[in-house]
Amino acid sequence: MSKFNKKFHIPCECFGPPLPPPEIGPTGPTGPTGPTGATGATAVACCPCTNVLDNPGFDEPPLVTDPVPGWNQIGDVEEVGVPNAHSGRILSNGALSLLAASIGPGGSINQLVDVDEGCCFTFSFAADVRDNAFLIASVSFPDLGHGCPPLAATLGPLNIPHIIPVMNQPQSLFQHYTLVVCIPPGVTTACVAFQNIATGGQGATAFVDNVVFQPTGGPCTSCSQNF
Repeated sequence: MSKFNKKFHIPCECFGPPLPPPEIGPTGPTGPTGPTGATGATAVACCPCTNVLDNPGFDEPPLVTDPVPGWNQIGDVEEVGVPNAHSGRILSNGALSLLAASIGPGGSINQLVDVDEGCCFTFSFAADVRDNAFLIASVSFPDLGHGCPPLAATLGPLNIPHIIPVMNQPQSLFQHYTLVVCIPPGVTTACVAFQNIATGGQGATAFVDNVVFQPTGGPCTSCSQNF
């Protein structure tokens, strides 16, 4: 049997000449700026620099119609000097003032201050609780239905931040007390209060001085009272 040989030739025209790589054109002009979006919620700042109370050291002199300036007063309260004051300061007029608040049985003082939810506050003060006086220092929230000052019977059930000074020093000596307070959601006002719930007794007086209510942190997404 004879051999069959056949060659196949592919014409060179099937493969064109090499093409140069594609060139990328210049970037087009920037399009017009879109409309401005809605403004977001205003951020809350808990500035830790300011004692938010008015007359916190009780060194502003009393007036005839206002025995404790800056504070709401109920009952037997007044400003007193040495030896019943803890500390003082020099006033803007150059006068030396060494005064404290004196709260007799059944008396109280309070002050309403603006606050922001989620902020943490430090509440501190100096106190000298005499004889059978029973001093309660508290921070309540009227927005939540709390009293200003709150009733003693509601402090525990409503989880109202409070502290009851116990005097372990001889009389006429001040001790320092501190309480950390969290501002609950929806609250814009706090009531800082001192009340002497003693029902009577000779000399059952509480002296309070050098009060600080100062934001120290936050805002936090959530917080709880722990005192």
